[in-house]
Amino acid sequence: MLTPGHSHPSFGHLTLLALALAVVASAGACTFDDTGLATKTGCRSDGDCLTGRICACQECVLPRFVPASCGVVQQDAGNNGANNGQDDVGDDGAGNNGQGDAANNGQDDGGANNGAADTDTPDASDDVPDAEACGGQPTNACGGCAILEAQPGAQCGDCPAGHQVCDGPDHVVCEGGELNACGGCVALDDAPGDDCGVCGAGVWTCEEAVLTCVGPGLNACGGCEALPHDLGASCGVCSQGQWICGADAETLVCTVPDASNRCGGCATLAMQPGDSCGVCGTGVAACASADEVACEGGGLNACGGCGFIAETIGGACGCGEEVWTCDGADASGCPDNAATSDSPTDLGTMNPNDDGRSTTGVLHDAADEDWYTLRAEERLTNIQPDVELSAPVDFGLCLYYTWDHHTDSPNCLRGTASAFGDLHGCCTDSESGTDRVEMDVDVAFRDDTGRLYLRVFSARGASSCSPFTLEYEL
Repeated sequence: MLTPGHSHPSFGHLTLLALALAVVASAGACTFDDTGLATKTGCRSDGDCLTGRICACQECVLPRFVPASCGVVQQDAGNNGANNGQDDVGDDGAGNNGQGDAANNGQDDGGANNGAADTDTPDASDDVPDAEACGGQPTNACGGCAILEAQPGAQCGDCPAGHQVCDGPDHVVCEGGELNACGGCVALDDAPGDDCGVCGAGVWTCEEAVLTCVGPGLNACGGCEALPHDLGASCGVCSQGQWICGADAETLVCTVPDASNRCGGCATLAMQPGDSCGVCGTGVAACASADEVACEGGGLNACGGCGFIAETIGGACGCGEEVWTCDGADASGCPDNAATSDSPTDLGTMNPNDDGRSTTGVLHDAADEDWYTLRAEERLTNIQPDVELSAPVDFGLCLYYTWDHHTDSPNCLRGTASAFGDLHGCCTDSESGTDRVEMDVDVAFRDDTGRLYLRVFSARGASSCSPFTLEYEL
């Protein structure tokens, strides 16, 4: 029975429809991917699908994936039967007078709507074909009649985020599945080659499908400028400082810029220039080189003491016949050729049988005296000393004698008797240039061996450095 208000297909149309259904039936049941969408199309009823799937838009899907824009889902209607768009040929017991069930006409099941289209179905003003425009078959998920290459929402592209979206009623396109500029799937906030880093000196570079900022970044002090030295490295004139960050984080500061010593070198000085030094502490330290100091002065004097000696020890002194000698550790003196009575110059030993001898000397000034001594041995001959003094000025001459074995006084043959302390003898001080003293020391029946002393002195204020000659015999 034909339903009023609807066009009826011709025999030719029915034939084509039967052929199409046969092709679909020959395709067998649908297979499914992980999303629950069918990988084969062309189902006509739920019976063409696996258990738990239903036929929607000629696709076997899970109930939760039924597209809202495909119209009524083809499923078993129970008592009403799955007529797939055909008229219900039996009384459904609900007083429908044989009209086709609205759920079986390819329309949304809207309840008692007398077969009218569901409000979700595109109206006539849209460019989407209605069920009749698709030969009585439901529209696809995009609202068209063509079998879609993939269902909207299906994953696509090279990245998990890609999915199919409708591109008109009969086409789908992949959206969001493209690889990023680095060949990965993570969304990039920047482009390779763009500047990066806090200081802007880096470059975004692809590394393992993501962007990495490659560049100097912050320096070791947290600034942007390149530092001229390594932080913490040695610095300063003697490398005793360290480079530390300056206040602006762009510069370095040396903690010890100049550690040189006071002589300009880097070695530790034994003492500082200007310090007292030397054994006597009177010297002054001075730079000998950049790394050495030397003590100037402060050592012992030539006589081994710390006192100042103005004269040069060993240099000529007096009347040119003597040299400066040490008089203790801190003094010098110019000795005579003949010393005083306490330390006279020793002329050796003589006896009356020896030839005469001579010696010379110099009186430095009017207060100077020269003393000489010799040992006289008797040798069975009387000892009778005879001494002659020759000088250009008026000098005086004295002879004194002491016996080894007895005490007596000499007999003056020339000169006058005289004494000098415990010494007894004979003297002369004539005004002539020659003075002669002769005395006899013989004591009968006694050994007269003893010691003779000779004394030369200035009689009347003789001038300085006056020379003289002594000739003597026993």
